[in-house]
Formats: sequence, C-alpha cells, structure tokens
Amino acid sequence: MLGPSCFGWLARGFTSQVLSAGVAPHLAVIAQLGVAPYVFLMGLELNTDLLRQRTNSSIGIYHGSFVVPFLLGGVSAWFYPHYAM
Repeated sequence: MLGPSCFGWLARGFTSQVLSAGVAPHLAVIAQLGVAPYVFLMGLELNTDLLRQRTNSSIGIYHGSFVVPFLLGGVSAWFYPHYAM
C-alpha cells in the first residue's frame, strides 16, 4: 500500500516524502524476510487429510488459479495490442 501504485495515484508527491529511493531496496529485503516465515507457517498449518477428502475441488481450484489469469491476460492482449508490445 505504501508503494507508488497507491500513493502515486492518490497524492503524487507524498510517495517521495514517505519512501525515499535509498530506503526501497532495504524495505524489499525486510518484506521478503517477513514473507518467508509466513509461508513456512502456512505450510505447517496445511491439513493434508482435508485435501485428500476434497481432491476434486482442490484440483479445480488449482487449475482455475492458473487458467483464469492466463485467459484474462490473453484476452486483454488481444483487445489492447498496443499495450502488449
């Protein structure tokens, strides 16, 4: 939320005041150090027995999470070719 996408849209000069160019790489490293333990803990909480019970839904959700964004990207590239290049 602090990146240029949100603040740059709402208040253009505010991003440079909050996040200087020298801080951004360090902030990215700190964010990655926070994401790694979070993903590890989510793996520990995964209930494999529940996944085995709901195999069909799990496979459908897994495939849908790849197919839907792929199709949306393809359709948007088809309708807006000047952005795809």
